[in-house]
Amino acid sequence: VPPNASLLWSRERPDEPGCGPHGVCNTTSRVCVCEAGWGGPGCRHRECPSNCNGRGVCGAKALGVCECEPFRMGAGCEIEVTCASGCSGHGNCTADGTCECAPGWSGPDCEMPICLSTVPGLPPCHGRGRCIDGRCECDRPDGTSACQADARCMHSCNYHGRCDSTRGRCICEPGWHGEWCQFKACRQPCEPHGWCSVDGRCQCDPGWEGADCSLQRCLHGCSGHGECVQPPAAQSAAGEFVFAECRCHRGWVGPDCALLDPDQRAELYAPAAPPPQRPQIVVVEAAD
Repeated sequence: VPPNASLLWSRERPDEPGCGPHGVCNTTSRVCVCEAGWGGPGCRHRECPSNCNGRGVCGAKALGVCECEPFRMGAGCEIEVTCASGCSGHGNCTADGTCECAPGWSGPDCEMPICLSTVPGLPPCHGRGRCIDGRCECDRPDGTSACQADARCMHSCNYHGRCDSTRGRCICEPGWHGEWCQFKACRQPCEPHGWCSVDGRCQCDPGWEGADCSLQRCLHGCSGHGECVQPPAAQSAAGEFVFAECRCHRGWVGPDCALLDPDQRAELYAPAAPPPQRPQIVVVEAAD
């Protein structure tokens, strides 16, 4: 018996086939002792590591290989796939843990701005300059940012702006921004508690919410037993950081309204008072 063998399958019928190339039959107990990584009747089935940890399908494409569900990876689907940087706010995280960058950005985390051509068919900076930090440094400055001496930008404003033919620049429509009107603008500033994503929505920092990330989140959402009250604007404007507080509903207390008010608890669990007794009227008839 191989030293790394383990008992993985018991043969109950002596007339079944042998243990195959990946197991040894114990003739005394009539049990197949399979090699590590093999199991099933006759040790003929390749096993997956940790049975894919419940995060994949074993043998969907190849024997003994886990086919992991989206956002899971590893031999046993034990690794959760995330984009730690959030793609720097310039792209989307895909199921395999890589960033899909928005136009104008590149790099593993979409952290590097790149220069785009404003005229179809021409290279970045139109071959008349170098791309540095996402902007064209022109060999012969001509007043434009993409080194287009002929100031062409037709069909280059992403259908969200018009071309200023005298300077070769895009004048963006309301709600769009960027050198080529390629980014959707947020309706209001997201700072200082968030940032504007490529889809034009504010992505808030932890602890903040709202369309412009100006609302603080209350602890545990007030446990469903209160209302989250924002600090007065005057205090915030004065530079004092004041946390939002829970205004608890009647009968609940605590910073997150998770505790039953002791007085309310006593009222709930106090023994019920006996019902008031009605006065009894007795009628006595006089004897004749």
